[in-house]
Amino acid sequence: MDPRRILIDIKGERQDIAGWIAMIPGVREVIWQAEDAADLPGIRVLDPEAAAEATLIITEPGGEHLRDPVDLLIIPSDLKEGERLITDRPLLCVFSERGAADAAATFLDQQYPPEIILLAERGSDQEIRLHAPRASITSEMMTGDLTIDILRLAAAYDPTLIVIPKRIPDPAAILKAGVPVFIPYLRGGAAEVREIRSDEFPAADTVWIDYHGTTGDPAVDRIFAAFEGDAIVSLARCRRHPDGYEVDAVFTPESHRGRGLSRQVMTALIEACYNDELTMYAVVHLKKFYGEFGFVPIPEGDLPASVRERYLWAAGNMEGAEVAPMRRSPQRPAILQESISINR
Repeated sequence: MDPRRILIDIKGERQDIAGWIAMIPGVREVIWQAEDAADLPGIRVLDPEAAAEATLIITEPGGEHLRDPVDLLIIPSDLKEGERLITDRPLLCVFSERGAADAAATFLDQQYPPEIILLAERGSDQEIRLHAPRASITSEMMTGDLTIDILRLAAAYDPTLIVIPKRIPDPAAILKAGVPVFIPYLRGGAAEVREIRSDEFPAADTVWIDYHGTTGDPAVDRIFAAFEGDAIVSLARCRRHPDGYEVDAVFTPESHRGRGLSRQVMTALIEACYNDELTMYAVVHLKKFYGEFGFVPIPEGDLPASVRERYLWAAGNMEGAEVAPMRRSPQRPAILQESISINR
């Protein structure tokens, strides 16, 4: 679920729109098609002309965008009220079709919920790859009628969201649970994540052109990338300095964001480099993200001198530079990649 730019496709009067948008983490912009847009503090409201650039469509049964090639969030008319984020306890349906497990893994990489309810199709022997802290997982098998199974589990576990990674003919029956239904658009297989070879550094440099013109050096850098085919779609680097190791240049191009790729490349980096003390200047709003990999805030003076050289221009004003010095002590992380069996 990529909620950076949401298109609201809701007809008629809905007093609860602003309230449940606040329950969706990561919303930055909203495209409002109604004449009177709701007041959304901290969220930019765009004109309807931007509809083609939406990353997520919030709609309802009968909505005009139900078949658009984009992620859909379908809202029931009798949405249950609550204070939880809609991603806190998803009921995740996993089917045997190719790409279903990839879609499930992508959702979990983006949201990393603390609780997961899995409803798996019988006969599937797939696994879901996780790149996030281990969640509390409840797993059940489908009995044959998807709607009945979902309504049964919704009554038993009170999920905040129902995730169905395929288009369904009529979502109205499932919406009787009073829970939003998220239908991700299946874009293909999962990205391959690995450390790149020295001959692939020029390809990484090309991607980094849009990230301060960063370039890699095979003599001192270990670079981890997510690939789609031969194309690099996300990067993270660990650089060896004379007096320590620095993590930087974590970057995903705009067209590939919202899929959890940065989390995947950071996971690969930590898996490979966890025996070394790692330091970084984290962008302030990403402190929580890096904290999940074991990084903790430290005084700038505790960073290796060679790492501090990059921010000498800030003269110690970390707040003005909008960065936070962080360090990760050598230890095996709790966030290592693992698999969830969906046939148990």
